[in-house]
Amino acid sequence: MKTYYVLKFLEEEDSLADITGLCNRFADILGGKILRREYDSCQIGIDRDDIHPTLLGVPISPGHMFMIKLVAGEKALVHGEMVLLENEVPGVVHSLLEHDIIVSSEHTHWLFDRPRLMYIHLQAIMNPLEFAQKVADLLNE
Repeated sequence: MKTYYVLKFLEEEDSLADITGLCNRFADILGGKILRREYDSCQIGIDRDDIHPTLLGVPISPGHMFMIKLVAGEKALVHGEMVLLENEVPGVVHSLLEHDIIVSSEHTHWLFDRPRLMYIHLQAIMNPLEFAQKVADLLNE
């Protein structure tokens, strides 16, 4: 059985309508920076500067990305992609699922990266600041 969400865009009186303030708080909680902001969404990036991978011998700078898309009331579609080392995947996925965050994909992007990087996609419909705190707690473990 598939579940479909019908999303109603925010109207002016909704409490999350201040996208600038919301994005700033979201980025602050996650320790990231705003990469893009639009009238009803924003994208946050977090550099993964604790690892130093290469692709075909060339250094690359991977990072996590999270996005907010405002919907009705106190909720938003929050989704993102996290870059992990192989040994980090089981614990991170387990923790995300325990916090009611859906893990929708787990894969690699490259064939010749060292160390091997894994990418997981995650998503939820929830208060974006609650989502940010859950992910921040996970990143700080």
